[in-house]
Amino acid sequence: MPGFEEGEPWRYEIEATWTSGEVNVFQDEITVPAVAVEVGRRYRARVRHKDDDGRWSHWSAPLEFTTGNPDLELYLAGLVISEVMYNPANDNQELEFIEVRNVGPLTLDLTNVRFSNGIEFSFAGSSITSLAPGTSALVVRNLAVFEAHYGINLPVAGEYRLSTSNNLSNSGERVTLSLGADGIIRDFRYGDSLRWPRGADGTGYSLVLRAPESLPDHSLAVNWRSSALPDGNPGNSDAIPAFTGDPHRDDDLDGLTALLEHALGGDPDTAEPELIPAASVMNLEVEGTFDAYLTISARRVLGADDVNLVAQISENLVDWSSAPERVVLVSEIPNADSTSTMTWRSARPIAEAPHEFLRMEASIQRFPFR
Repeated sequence: MPGFEEGEPWRYEIEATWTSGEVNVFQDEITVPAVAVEVGRRYRARVRHKDDDGRWSHWSAPLEFTTGNPDLELYLAGLVISEVMYNPANDNQELEFIEVRNVGPLTLDLTNVRFSNGIEFSFAGSSITSLAPGTSALVVRNLAVFEAHYGINLPVAGEYRLSTSNNLSNSGERVTLSLGADGIIRDFRYGDSLRWPRGADGTGYSLVLRAPESLPDHSLAVNWRSSALPDGNPGNSDAIPAFTGDPHRDDDLDGLTALLEHALGGDPDTAEPELIPAASVMNLEVEGTFDAYLTISARRVLGADDVNLVAQISENLVDWSSAPERVVLVSEIPNADSTSTMTWRSARPIAEAPHEFLRMEASIQRFPFR
């Protein structure tokens, strides 16, 4: 009996888990879609034949088999969830979308790939059932609304608007991309609080996976950022070219190294003192108490995925630390020019630490960051 296990209600074989449909050209073997079976369960397969007069034979004796784990190697090495629009502007859930991208060297068959958490969607029977290297596929909540907003020439596989409840949670939830019923390709939970990019939470920006070609851990907030501009960038990448050259040079003598200028969107040949991160004292509420804190803010280029930008703190201008128990990210707010404003504070109010200093450090980000 298909899928029968001890202790389960009796199921007649006539209630097929999957049927191939009529095959007009003889085949000595057939592949059962991975989405039609579950790993470790027993199934029976039968065939029958039709003669030239359209008469069907009896069903054959059953061939019983137990399913094993699907081969995930190519999918783990190539398929990522590269962008998630989970909370569009003005709470317009009809503009939600998820983008998958093939960052591997080989074309991937998506026939047995599906989303099983977050949304319910199978690529089988969709308009995109294979993905060439370097290309993306979009799964959207409402195709008509999406195309009215973004246009009609984007690689949309289909929509997941099965019911009013089939949407992405605005407060974060688990998203699972699987091969068949049990082969987990990507499984993570996004959030809407720091360090998850706050710009993606209702202001019109999307979540974008940083350096997707490095196969970063999707579950780490540090591997995600806000899209460079509102509405996201479905079907394309908004990352800027990686930094090249000497990261320590300061040819324009403005106090900003070439790598820091790359991170902040400056011109290494033009002095731009206005880009220098600004330190100030801010009154902030921390754990229900208002205090004055030393802070530092900087505008960073959102698409500069190759740079890690952090604040460092010191009491003597010699020993510097970026440890979270010493310096805390307060906010990151996207701007309309493909940048975001990041603000850090000392972990201690000024009254407890009157002699502290803050500075910014830019370093080449080595991916994957795990």
